[in-house]
Amino acid sequence: MRSTKATGSCWTCRLRRVSCDKAAPACAACTSRHIKCHGYGPQKPDWMDGGRREQEVHQRIKSAVKIHTRSRKLQLYALARSQQARSQSPLAPSSGSERSVVVRRGDGPLLSSASSASPLLAIASPAAVVEGSPDTASSCGSERPTAAERGSESATPDLGRAETSYHSLSSSAHGEHSHSHSHWPLSHRTAAATAFSRGALPYDEAELLMYYLDHVFPMQYPYHSARTKSRGWLLWLLSKNGPLYRASLSLAALHQRLVSVGGEGEDVPFEYHNSTLRELQDFIGAATMDGLPSGDELCAEIVACGAALVSFEVFTGGTENWQPHLQSTVSILKTIDPSRLTANPSQRSNGVDAALAFHAPVLLWMDILSCIATCQKPQLPYDHWLSSSHDIDLAQIMGCQNWAMKAIGDLATLQEWKMESLTSGTFRVEEFTAKAQWIEDELENGIEALQLTKEVS
Repeated sequence: MRSTKATGSCWTCRLRRVSCDKAAPACAACTSRHIKCHGYGPQKPDWMDGGRREQEVHQRIKSAVKIHTRSRKLQLYALARSQQARSQSPLAPSSGSERSVVVRRGDGPLLSSASSASPLLAIASPAAVVEGSPDTASSCGSERPTAAERGSESATPDLGRAETSYHSLSSSAHGEHSHSHSHWPLSHRTAAATAFSRGALPYDEAELLMYYLDHVFPMQYPYHSARTKSRGWLLWLLSKNGPLYRASLSLAALHQRLVSVGGEGEDVPFEYHNSTLRELQDFIGAATMDGLPSGDELCAEIVACGAALVSFEVFTGGTENWQPHLQSTVSILKTIDPSRLTANPSQRSNGVDAALAFHAPVLLWMDILSCIATCQKPQLPYDHWLSSSHDIDLAQIMGCQNWAMKAIGDLATLQEWKMESLTSGTFRVEEFTAKAQWIEDELENGIEALQLTKEVS
């Protein structure tokens, strides 16, 4: 609907003392900065009293504008670095199907950025990778490539070739910095963990690690109660000084950059992020030729790191870079015994199972919401995992009821069914209406149950 012009500036712009385009129902000056436009008219808002309430609202608006501005600067900074490095990179691919972006770390070597294919693709299912790649999932209604269109792509993962490829990329990127501990092979990680436990952790990293535990993790999972649920698995994985450790530092540095007063250190989050990707490549290179062992610490750390990589890309405002990480991590998660994923993490004495049980609902939540961007149904069996026969409760971690998330997944599944039926000429309005009505009924039942629960409590 086309916006109209109001007769005077909105109350938010008046408070901020900035020019207003007077568009209705909300002006561009407010909407572009993701702040509330308090509308127009002769009647002042209740809070505009010239006193304490007005000052509080003004301060909240200033803080929101400041955070948005820093976030925008980070996005532009990352984009500029990627574009500059892409034009200079010797690692640039020759075909569009193997897109990668390279980021230059100061005056150092060229490093693979997250906008390239995720290192997790080396151990994910080839079918899932092909069907879920950004090239095929970036626009709604686009047709997926058929088996014939994929040509002679192998039906089974060539882990040997993937390992060689990622180690070659890692070697090219490392250059003279190949001695860094972030490139140690898996067999050397015991020494790294020992150094961690002996207090050899650099002070700046110790500060970032505590910042992550105190501020970032609660922001990622605001409904996860530290009083009733243990985070021992998190400290256990972080103490191994692996890719999850570096991913956590990158998230902490990014959050600090968004909320800090100073204007320095834009590259710190991306340096840690690149370090995460390099070490994740080493982890994947350590996978056996028989495939990823799903029951050991390696699998738990890769799954946890994949979730952290998705969070980093989303926090920087990326619209597609998170997709390869999510698709690959979900593909790995699908290979694990569901019984290990659908139990309360606090009731698990094993660190691996506790970490997997925590990240299963997190990745399920991400997988379902990703349907809005990809216009494809969820990869995970959401309807089965969210049934009453399993212990997954998204409300306890992400704050959303299972039935509400299931409805989103059902709508995405219905949309995909509709597009496929229209393409094949088998679409029936009656069947579509019945499916849609069933989703609506489930939503109404969930809302009624939620209202009853509130009345009882």
